[in-house]
This record gives sequence, C-alpha cells and structure tokens, in this order.
Amino acid sequence: MPDDLSYWDWRDALLMHPEGRAKGGEPCVKCSEPVPANAHWKHRDRHVCGTRCNSNLGRQINRLIKNTGDLDLHGRELGAPAKMTNPRTSGPRIFRTINGQEPPFEWEGFGVRQGDLVERYGVLVGYALLSRATEEAWPNWWPDHVLIAMELRSRQQFICGATADWDLTRLQIGYFGPQGEPRNEATFTSGGQLLRWHWERIRDVTPDGQEFNWEALVAAPADSPYRGDWWSPARTALSEKRKRETSTKSRHARRVRLEDAVVERFDPEEIYERDGWVCQLCLRPVDRTLAWPHPESKSLDHVLPLVAGGNHCRANTQLAHWLCNVRKGARTT
Repeated sequence: MPDDLSYWDWRDALLMHPEGRAKGGEPCVKCSEPVPANAHWKHRDRHVCGTRCNSNLGRQINRLIKNTGDLDLHGRELGAPAKMTNPRTSGPRIFRTINGQEPPFEWEGFGVRQGDLVERYGVLVGYALLSRATEEAWPNWWPDHVLIAMELRSRQQFICGATADWDLTRLQIGYFGPQGEPRNEATFTSGGQLLRWHWERIRDVTPDGQEFNWEALVAAPADSPYRGDWWSPARTALSEKRKRETSTKSRHARRVRLEDAVVERFDPEEIYERDGWVCQLCLRPVDRTLAWPHPESKSLDHVLPLVAGGNHCRANTQLAHWLCNVRKGARTT
C-alpha cells in the first residue's frame, strides 16, 4: 500500500475483490447468490449481491483488521498505513475564538495538551490527563487514561476516555461538579451565566494532503452562536476537489465503449493548470472565471475521443474552450 494512503482508501482497497469489478452472475462472497449486473458499482467491485451482504462484508473486514493484522478474507496482507504523526508544532497555548473567520476558532493538531487553555466565546477550559497507574481508587469501568476538561471559574468538569498520547476516544465518562460529584446535564451555571459542554471537532488537512481531526472538550455560553463541527478551508477545498474528480470520472466512465479502456480519477483543474489555461485546440487563453454554458468557458477535451477508444486519463485529456470542444466533436483533430 502507498505510504500516503488514508485509512478509508486503504479499507476500500481491502474490500475490493481481487478479480476486479463483477459484470453480473459472479457468486456473492457472502451468500453465493449471483451479483446482479445492474448492482451498485461498489457492490460489483466487492462482489456482493446487495446492501445486506455489503454490510456483512464490512463487519468482517473490521473484525479482521482488529483481530488478525495479517491477512484479509482474500489472503492479501493487510499492510495498514502507518499511523499519522500529530501535525502540532507548538507547545502549551491558548486556543481563542476569532470572530469573522470560518471556523471562528483556533486549533492545532489532534487536540489539547497539558497546559493548554481553550477559550470559546469568553469561557476558558483547562485540561489534565489522568492514568490508572498513578491514581488511587480508580473506578473499574474507567479506561486506563481519561482526559479531564475543567471550566476554570466554576471548576465544573467533563471527563472522557483518552489514549496515553492525549487523543480522545469515544468513551464519555460524564459530567462532574467541582467536588467530583456526578451530574446528569451538559449545562451548568458559572458566574451567573448558563454554559454548556460541547465535544468540538474541526476537520483539517496537512500541507501534504492528509486528513485529520482536532477534537476537544469545550464549554461555551448556552445562548452563544457556538457550533462544534467545522471543516477548515483546506478540508473544504479537498472535498470540492474530490467531488470534481468523482463527477468527471463517473460522467466519462459511462461514455467509455471499450471493455479494457482506462478510466482514471483526477481533478480536471489539474489539466487546466498543466495546460496553462490555454485552449489546446485554438491556442487562445481560457478565462477561468467563465462558467458553462458560456461558449468560451473551460472544458475537458479528450485528444482521442472516448467513442473512438480513447482513455479517460491525464495523458489523453487537454483544456479546450467549450465551443472548441463542441466543434471538434468525435474527430481526433
């Protein structure tokens, strides 16, 4: 597996059948019923006959990943990608609210560390990591490590499971008062103000394109515009790029006529940048601000048309004005 492969891409690769996409009639890997020729393309890639068997296959892969670490159900080595290193570079700091930007909050890396403070709309929270190895009277059902978030003015606490590296798990221990007394509600009063605990998650991307999540336990005024789930601008841009890749691949894959034709997944913007925003048919500049159906808007042209056996790949595509592309049609020149 490539070193930069994300976990979900790697998992999708494990689910794919080694014989390639089913054409129809092949036995389902779960129930042996024939795979329909009109099944969803992911089901045909995995050789499953429907949604139920696809879910069962996913659960089987999850168990193999968790329990074996050696081979998948087709005998291939699992070869999980290396765990991503934390992209954080700074030491203890305050993560503040910054009105007027999106997300309106500061963040860095996977989450908080000892000495950090998180301020959300004027409310400050500090953090501590506790371990079973150093604490007495540790409850039996608690994990080996917990992260304690404390609102500094009232000393109200929100406790969740964590790893030794300070990364949050999804085990929520609960809400506690300043003396450690259990509470049943996420809201509490501090300095005459009603506050609420939140599980904050901001999805981001490293400069080299690896996705990661910032996760933190924070408190904010109950009447504030606080929202705890955001995408960074870089993550939004990555999502839009993937949508373009999926759209152009799916659209052109339907037009491919030859069984052995190549259909690559790529962003058309890559081709436009490669060609310097110059139409490769009339050799005049293409205005990147124009949108279809303007006759001089950008379009992706296939040097050897798909209907003539061309591949949908980077090497066989070029930038063209939409009108130039229409005029060319299925011709090769």
